[in-house]
Amino acid sequence: MAERINKEELRNVLVRNFEMTEEQAANVLERFFGLIIKALETDRYVKVKGLGIFKLIDVEPHRIVNVNTGESVDTQGYKKVAFVP
Repeated sequence: MAERINKEELRNVLVRNFEMTEEQAANVLERFFGLIIKALETDRYVKVKGLGIFKLIDVEPHRIVNVNTGESVDTQGYKKVAFVP
């Protein structure tokens, strides 16, 4: 199943299943993701048992084509977070 869920939906799950207020649930999620981000900055890899693996991936600079104009554009390299359940 390739279903996506956003932070608002996660917050609603916490509110329904754990009798939290929306503010408490939002705070839990912000702290959780804050810890993940902090760990990724130092380790580039975070494994949460029973949930999955967050990885920091380097994306190399590359050339893309603007589909509207057909113009080629060079992009800068960047980092992105990947998640594997």
